[in-house]
Formats: sequence, C-alpha cells, structure tokens
Amino acid sequence: MASRSFARALALSLLAAPFAHVACGGDDDRQFSDTGGAGGTAGAGGGIGGSSGSGGGLDGGTPCSGNAECDDENPCNGVETCSGGFCAAGTALGNGTTCTPSGGSGDAGAEYICANGACVGKCESDEDCNDNDLCTGTEVCSAATNSCVSGAPLTCDDNDACTEDKCDPEQGCYFELMDKDGDGHADQALGSCGTDCDDNDPDVYQGAPELCDNKDNNCNGQTDELAPTWYVDCDGDGFAPAGAASVQQCSEPTTPHASCTSTGKWTAKVPAAGTTDCWDLDPNVRPMTATESNTAWSPSPISGAPVSVDYDYNCDGLEEKRWPTGFVSTSAACTFQFTGGGLGYCSGAAGWSGASPACGATGTYSSCSLLSGCTRSVNTSAIQQCR
Repeated sequence: MASRSFARALALSLLAAPFAHVACGGDDDRQFSDTGGAGGTAGAGGGIGGSSGSGGGLDGGTPCSGNAECDDENPCNGVETCSGGFCAAGTALGNGTTCTPSGGSGDAGAEYICANGACVGKCESDEDCNDNDLCTGTEVCSAATNSCVSGAPLTCDDNDACTEDKCDPEQGCYFELMDKDGDGHADQALGSCGTDCDDNDPDVYQGAPELCDNKDNNCNGQTDELAPTWYVDCDGDGFAPAGAASVQQCSEPTTPHASCTSTGKWTAKVPAAGTTDCWDLDPNVRPMTATESNTAWSPSPISGAPVSVDYDYNCDGLEEKRWPTGFVSTSAACTFQFTGGGLGYCSGAAGWSGASPACGATGTYSSCSLLSGCTRSVNTSAIQQCR
C-alpha cells in the first residue's frame, strides 16, 4: 500500500510541471506562478487540474487506505479523498479564490489566492513582486490573476572552463577562478585555460618561481633547477611593490629588508601585471581574487596613500564606487501600497538625491518612509564606499 509520503511526492511532482515558485518581495516564502496555461480539469484517473471543476490531486490509479494518503497539500486543486481503495481527485478552486499556503509557509499578513491551480501571493502592482535580486530576473504582477509571476533568472556564463559562474543579488554576474590553492591559477586538468600542475599547492603553477623545496614549482618537468628570487614585501601580504629590492637564494631571507619595519617579510611572487602591490604599507591593500574584491568596499581611504590610489584596495588601478548612480528627487512621489487586512507599505524610488558623491564623501540619500506618513524622508549620513 502506498505511503502518504509517496502520494505527496507524486502530487508535487505533477504540480511542478505547469508552475514555478520563487521568492517574492524579499521574503523567501512568497510564491510565484509562471505564465503557463491554467491546466486541464481531471476526472477519474486524471492528473492535477489547474482550473475549476473536477480534477486535481492524485489520480485514480494510486492505492490508498485513507484520505490522508491522497492529500497533495495543494489547497487550490481541491480536497483529495480515498474512494474504493484508490485516490480520487478533488474539485479545483477557481482563479482568485482566497487560499492558505500549505504548512502555514506564507508571509504573515499577506493575502494568497489561487492562480492557475497554485496558491500564490496576491499583488496589485509589479512593485509588490520585486524581490530586489538581480539574479532572479524581473518579477511582474499578472493582470489576469493578480498574482506574482517570476522573471527569467539571469544567465551567468562566460564560457570559461576555468571559472565558476556566480551571481550576486546586488551586482549581478561575476566569474570566480576555480583555484583550490589560491595561487591565481586553475588546475591544468580543466583544459588549456588551466596552468597549475598541482592545484593543492600554492607554490606550484606555470610561471611560478622555482623554489629549493624538491618540487616542480613552475610545472616545467624539472625540480629545483633555479634558486628563486625573493622580493621585499614590507606588509607581509604576499605581494611586492613595483621596483622592490630582491635577492636570489634558495631560502627566504630571515631578516626584513632595511626599507621595512621589524615585521617586514619577503615574497617569491614576481611583481608583474596583476601581482604588484600598489601600497606595501597595508596588508589589506593588494591584488585580489574576484571573491576578495566583492567584499573590499570601504568608506575610508587607505591610510597614508596618495590621492591617486587612496581607495584602490584591490590594486586594479581603478577607484570604483559601490553605489555609482543617483539623481532621485527629494520631492518624488511616495505611494502607500495595501497588502490586505488594512495593512500595507510605502513605496517609491530611492537613491542619491543629486550626483553620486565622491569616495568617502557623505551624500544626501532620498527614500520613502512609512513612519513619516508615507512621505519622502532624507538621510544625510550615507557615505559612498569605494574599492
């Protein structure tokens, strides 16, 4: 005899075919429907129906011993029953019928309706459905069903076998090098883009300085054929500045260079394009991986650095603003959006009220506030972060 979990799994797999569910409005429990058809009604032996009338639930071929085994936990396709030892579909609810998400998983205070056979969040405008996530695409409110419809997820693919395609909700696509040992080189097993013959050792990759360590550091098939050159690394971050003093010997020098403090170190990484430290007095300022750069934003300049590089924490030669756009009027309209039951929220454009301020500068940030009676309020303490 089929178990309740089997019946539920079968029903949910059938339901997934015409509908998709994703997060809405910033709450992971809000459900979306897709733009597919309403689905057909089902009689005896039919599938899960999306329109009103008979149908829905598990089909008549599923054996059962009680109603609970036939419940697919979808309120919109009716109540399934066990009849004559087999599951019988319920009567589907029509579009717009109020419903409660299964298991009480919905947003507190939000209203849910049946739309094409699924219990989804009710909406009045596209803004109700926006989840503020670039990766999930643009969500819209269906005028036909007053329910949220998910957008097309952002496709992140740089067609590079050596990078991992990722998406950040605020910044969008970025591509992280598949580099287990963090030496800036991918495993050569990935193809021609990989230049690391031992991706478990950060001292081994094509072009690495050959160390006296009984390893083929530069992946040329030879071991310890050259003593490495050591470069001054005063802040100990593993990168040397352009023009750094150097010595060639098998072992790393044990004392700091005269140009450093007593904590200065040395590195065998050649200061070249992409590996040159632009400020060798701060270990937080250095060439970075994509993952490191994604968290390198700062509201403060690099201490002691000249203006030309005082925010270039990732040493890429640029000073990038975290929030580069602005021009939202301090008098722009704010709108109160009802969500049902006398509840709602205040919506409207938000951003810098003028030009985006300079790195580290305080700008006027304009936004809507429910606490001020759904009127525009001004925040004057926002600081532009840069990297």
